[in-house]
Amino acid sequence: MNFEYAIPIKPTSTNNQAEYEAILRGIQLLHEVNAECVEIFGDSQLVINQLLDLCESKDDILKKYYQECRELLSSFSSIIMKHIPRSQKQETNQVAHSASGYRQIVEILADAVVDEEDWRKDIIKYLKDPSQQVSRKQRYKALKFVLLDD
Repeated sequence: MNFEYAIPIKPTSTNNQAEYEAILRGIQLLHEVNAECVEIFGDSQLVINQLLDLCESKDDILKKYYQECRELLSSFSSIIMKHIPRSQKQETNQVAHSASGYRQIVEILADAVVDEEDWRKDIIKYLKDPSQQVSRKQRYKALKFVLLDD
């Protein structure tokens, strides 16, 4: 049985700390539901190799994460850990973006004319000239868009 679960994690200072935090939270969740066999897929080769005991950490913070993860992992009867290369992590990114509240919005307007009634008009106007006075709500909304080629 597979579960896809996304949770927000606290901001960390390094990518490896964030990777460890995500793996630790996942292991804790699996432990709570009494899972017996787990598969862990991570995009940090360093973190996966540390958890597989192929290398050790010299960083004190990563050592703490490692110890917590290994302690919880000892309760499972079967553990599979794999590194996912960047070229194959599109699905992982979608789950991570969902957890963070980020969502990629891509809209292509090929030769489209934006009329006065179009909800995108104000966003386009602001993106063309961000120095103009607009509401905070409008500025926040505009953060989700990028104006390409004018």
